[in-house]
Amino acid sequence: MILICSENGSEAIELAKQHKPELILKDLKMPVLSRWEATKIIKNQMETKLNPVIAISASSAIVSKDDQTFSDFDDYILKPIKMAELIETMKKYLKYTILSKGKAIKQKIILFNEKLTLAQIDKLPEVISILENEFMPRCKIALQNQMIDQIDSFGKDLILLGEKHSLQQIIDYGSKICSFANNFEIDKLTEIMGMFGELTENFKSQIIKH
Repeated sequence: MILICSENGSEAIELAKQHKPELILKDLKMPVLSRWEATKIIKNQMETKLNPVIAISASSAIVSKDDQTFSDFDDYILKPIKMAELIETMKKYLKYTILSKGKAIKQKIILFNEKLTLAQIDKLPEVISILENEFMPRCKIALQNQMIDQIDSFGKDLILLGEKHSLQQIIDYGSKICSFANNFEIDKLTEIMGMFGELTENFKSQIIKH
């Protein structure tokens, strides 16, 4: 899947015309053009009029109070975005194939193989405490709620923690979470979030070795 992002409504119109995406997710708070105007232009252009446009809003009132204005959108998703809801909505408009369990290919993610210095190992008890007491509960809640924004925030905070303690393993792990979240790679995202316990166990093993 290729994901193309725009910073405002005007840029969204040009990118849609240039790339002809199979699906457009339109945040109703995008700057430059009004939340309805950019979609109306996209739907009136010959090159993009058939492209489905899904509105993203934090308020159900905004997308339902004026049926005529909202008619240019094909569907809508409410914030905070839940992965399950996003997938089900996207399935309405995109071609997809369901693999049987026998054919499913599990993405192998190689992490936690960095050799640490003695100075880094000395910091590990503090880091492990933070990971177990602060981040582990957040990881469980994020997996349960399946909210993209929540998971992305979790990844960004891990990156900050890794940078603070000069631990590249944590930085890499958080970066992968953010990357998978931003690209809506749901299978990879679920798998890597499920590996959080391996991160702390790896750090504990390195303390024992030294």
